[in-house]
Amino acid sequence: MDEVTNVLTMNAKYSVEYQTELLPISAVHIHRNDQGSADLQVIVTGSNNKDYAVKQLSDGSGYIPATELFCYELARLIELPTPNYDLILMRDESLAFGSLWEGGVHKISDQNQVIDILTGKKPIRELSRFLSRVYAFDLFINNIDRHFGNYLFRESYNSMIGLAFDYSRAWYEVNAYGYESLEDESTKTRVCHNIIREFKKYDRKAAVETLDKISEIKKADIANLLSKIPDCWLSNEVKNEVVSWWESEHMADRLMKLKGGV
Repeated sequence: MDEVTNVLTMNAKYSVEYQTELLPISAVHIHRNDQGSADLQVIVTGSNNKDYAVKQLSDGSGYIPATELFCYELARLIELPTPNYDLILMRDESLAFGSLWEGGVHKISDQNQVIDILTGKKPIRELSRFLSRVYAFDLFINNIDRHFGNYLFRESYNSMIGLAFDYSRAWYEVNAYGYESLEDESTKTRVCHNIIREFKKYDRKAAVETLDKISEIKKADIANLLSKIPDCWLSNEVKNEVVSWWESEHMADRLMKLKGGV
């Protein structure tokens, strides 16, 4: 048994706990998405009467569901706010990723709403820190598609808070270890970030702290995370590749380069 397989085996107990917690929700009603999103084809009402933005294996190049789950769980490990999600059992018995369709939230849909948020006309709790943390996270997972429509703003106790969602063009769906999100100025991630900087809503210290938090995640935690991804979404070979890369010199080099670029 090699080291990577051994790490995954040691974390088998966590996988069992996960299966208990995340039994798939059956799709009851399937609605074609008519909101113009290139990556979101269907919205599903589940047997729990909740609605989900659903990503399937048939979307993109086939890595979107695995990428979404990995990024949501990785974000949670560093306490970056995201919506809740469930596995969705589709009518053809296939498994899909379902991001909970959030109620009581505001989604940016036009330029005026962007300006209202970035100028503080619509105040968001710790906005600069939130946007900066998301940016650093997106660079790490090479998310090339972070635009203002991929943020949600939710009413909370005494203010509004931000959440980041939609990782359909990141990690293995794009180029897991690439630097397009950092170096290609034409990506939506870079365009969005440059606007944020123009409005002085960027906190480099928060971005660096986010990369430091990622560096503190242990290989065993990543093995546990990967055990939550159904095998039909991501092969054991790829899972082993990720675990092997984690805490490696290549990962350290990546984090160092990203810190120099944020």
